Amino acid sequence: MFFGQYAQVRYAQVSQANNDVNQWVAGAGWVTQMTTSLPTMLSLSAYMGNETEADRTRPRVDGDKDFLGLRAGWQISPRSDVDVFASVGVQSGRYQRVNILYANQRVDELHEVALGGVWRFAPAWSLKPQISWTNNHSNLSVNDYQRYELSLLVRRDFQ
Repeated sequence: MFFGQYAQVRYAQVSQANNDVNQWVAGAGWVTQMTTSLPTMLSLSAYMGNETEADRTRPRVDGDKDFLGLRAGWQISPRSDVDVFASVGVQSGRYQRVNILYANQRVDELHEVALGGVWRFAPAWSLKPQISWTNNHSNLSVNDYQRYELSLLVRRDFQ
């Protein structure tokens, strides 16, 4: 399977408008259902993309960014109304402008891990708890960060 995406990322705060970008992503993926006693799926994908400054009159300090990434996923369904999933991903990003404050060209490496599930507790309704960890390592330490997220999504499908 092949995929593509285009997004316009805009910051609500005027002071952050120089970080507004137009982003495109293209990639390819593979999904397979394994022959096991429980329904189990594996997925792999690779992608590449680019972020360009939305307004060249308000340049981003690090300039445009080219990136490459890999992602792997696993899902198992222990019951007909429950799915459990996990995913891992890595992305490398290289910025095109030398940051004048640090006299260096920014390079980031992002790692992500997620674990969660889906419980379909009633017709057309589901509950999705998820926990994830993101770690961004940059050669410009001001851009290093770790983030933990815990989310709970309640979904109603209208058919």
